[in-house]
Amino acid sequence: MKNAKIAAFASHSPEKVVSNEELSRLVDTTDEWIQTRSGIRSRRISSSESENSSGLATQVALALFEKSGVKPEEIDAIVVTTVTPDMNTPSTAALVQRNIGAVNAGMCFDVNAACAGFVYGMSVGEKLISSGKHKKVLVLSAEVLSKATDWLDRSTCVLLADGAGGVLLTEGDEKSFLAEDFKSDGNKIDILHGGNFHVSNPWCEAPQDFKLYIRMKGREVFDFALKEMTKSINRLIEEAKASVNDVKYFVVHQANARIIQAAAKKLGVAQDRFYVNMHEYGNTSSASIPIALSDMIKKGLIKSETGDKIVISGFGAGMTVGSMLIAL
Repeated sequence: MKNAKIAAFASHSPEKVVSNEELSRLVDTTDEWIQTRSGIRSRRISSSESENSSGLATQVALALFEKSGVKPEEIDAIVVTTVTPDMNTPSTAALVQRNIGAVNAGMCFDVNAACAGFVYGMSVGEKLISSGKHKKVLVLSAEVLSKATDWLDRSTCVLLADGAGGVLLTEGDEKSFLAEDFKSDGNKIDILHGGNFHVSNPWCEAPQDFKLYIRMKGREVFDFALKEMTKSINRLIEEAKASVNDVKYFVVHQANARIIQAAAKKLGVAQDRFYVNMHEYGNTSSASIPIALSDMIKKGLIKSETGDKIVISGFGAGMTVGSMLIAL
């Protein structure tokens, strides 16, 4: 069995920055109201078709090539996590393959695990490497939530945003992926969902309520995230026979500052060990964790080839939770 490691990190965000003040001209809200309830001050929003999910993911892939020196034709597989693909089919991964010229990528497919998607994608990518059949795998997360947002719904439009991030996985000498934990609870699908596609054909008339917008019961999502994410991280640490003190940083889904503050307290971990950047980027679903990791690399907070341990943990519609303990 081969070991997988993260060889490079990258992210890419749309150029347009939308402030809380600008949103207050669309819906009944204020900068103070948004910051108090979410911690978000601004977000990036796609403003052209080139900034659709495949376009954002393509920019991340190109940045990963530049950082690592790996060439597109060396890529064996592309995994894209998204809930906002350019189209139902082909996959966003196939579009990225075409865009970057990864002609030898035999496996290109999408993963939908909502805001936990990057962690799920990382698990899939690690398994592809460890199988011995793939040597270089792109794991990309790209979301354009603005096209699935009801811009008159104050409970969601102040939170959701667009962006992409990802990593290049390659073979490594040492074991980097130390433990993982996943959970899904389909009984709670009603608290966070979006994009109903009813049966519609000459023999079945669809309801007249085609809703493509994301809908969320905020209190229930908060309670699920806090309870299940902290449980997942504790199970992860126990599996690795480690302690929270062994972890340099916790990088969790950037949904809400209050969730992260409560999680840190519940785990008994200092707040400054939880990286936070949703104030600048908003909630970018599965892309939020790789965007945060890329930011941390740029700031020198984490570095490759150090052996430092980080936890990544995401939660989202499904309801899904995924956590991993990784040695850099």
